[in-house]
Amino acid sequence: MNRLRMLAVALAVLTLGTSSATCQTWQPLTNQRSFSPGAVLLLTDGTVLAHSEPNCLNCTSTDYNSWYKLTPDSSGSYVHGTWTQVASPTGYAPLYFGSVVLPNGHVVVEGGEYDCSSGTCNAAWTNQGAIYDPVKNGWTSVAPPTGWKTIGGAQSVILPNGTYMQADCCTKDGTAAGLLLGLLASRVLALVVCQATPRDPMVLAGAVLAMALMGLLATSIPTRRALSVDPMILPREE
Repeated sequence: MNRLRMLAVALAVLTLGTSSATCQTWQPLTNQRSFSPGAVLLLTDGTVLAHSEPNCLNCTSTDYNSWYKLTPDSSGSYVHGTWTQVASPTGYAPLYFGSVVLPNGHVVVEGGEYDCSSGTCNAAWTNQGAIYDPVKNGWTSVAPPTGWKTIGGAQSVILPNGTYMQADCCTKDGTAAGLLLGLLASRVLALVVCQATPRDPMVLAGAVLAMALMGLLATSIPTRRALSVDPMILPREE
């Protein structure tokens, strides 16, 4: 009897899974975009931000600088949403870059394997960056961390605590454990946290203290194990 029940449950799950899979379909947008989209980001306000990247065999456009937004209709439907062009960063038109949406709704764009500001894409592995504010519809340029010459298309991510982490490209620094983009984090900190500045002595002291505690924690375990060994035992084992 138990086997029959298990078989019935398995068949029901299989049937539901099959039916849900067959019900999944694609719907074309009612209002098609007039550009070739590349990087696409879902913003916290429900709109979709897309970068113009006419990087295809049949593309004739040379516009790599423009950004567009898809806004759903009054009922929340993206199918019937509308495309509008938004502001573009000045002097910064990257292709293949790192990008994330910050917890406060702003968008960070960093690096770029190619510089397309002239309409022709040239390999640059740029270290430029910018932050987009969807409310003000404006971009703010961001300087790279000290010593960073290339970022290119390196990875970026938002950590669970809201911290923005960025790798760099083509140098040994990019493979090190410290991938935190210091100077950019200062801009993000100023945008997200009220009355906080990256040059605040308390912030700097807290960062140094945290690194010191991590170093002590990393060395404490092997040190305690070494001290617990009887020196007289080691010659016997030799």
